[in-house]
Amino acid sequence: MKSGLELYIYLGLVALTMSGLLTWPIRKLAMRINAMDRPNLERKTQKEPVPYLGGVAIALTIIILTYTSIAFMDLSSERFLLASQVLIPATLLGFMGLRDDLKGLGAIPRLI
Repeated sequence: MKSGLELYIYLGLVALTMSGLLTWPIRKLAMRINAMDRPNLERKTQKEPVPYLGGVAIALTIIILTYTSIAFMDLSSERFLLASQVLIPATLLGFMGLRDDLKGLGAIPRLI
């Protein structure tokens, strides 16, 4: 087993690689389903449309690596539940943000 610092460096490199590899197919998916941020408002600074869903690659990487790390390091129900208590609400908030990006949500659902 690696020491603490070596483990964090290793996980960081794996996360960087995994999110980089997941970005390309998710970008293609975003372009195929027309999930694009178009510069149609005055506050938008980009000139070209930008694909949404980039955060999906990062979120998937975090979820996969967190549960994989728990499985390899210490597969205890306590750690699994602790990670789930953070990741499940974060994932739900991410889905709500993605829904807002793609379809738009009113102020009340965003506030809740």
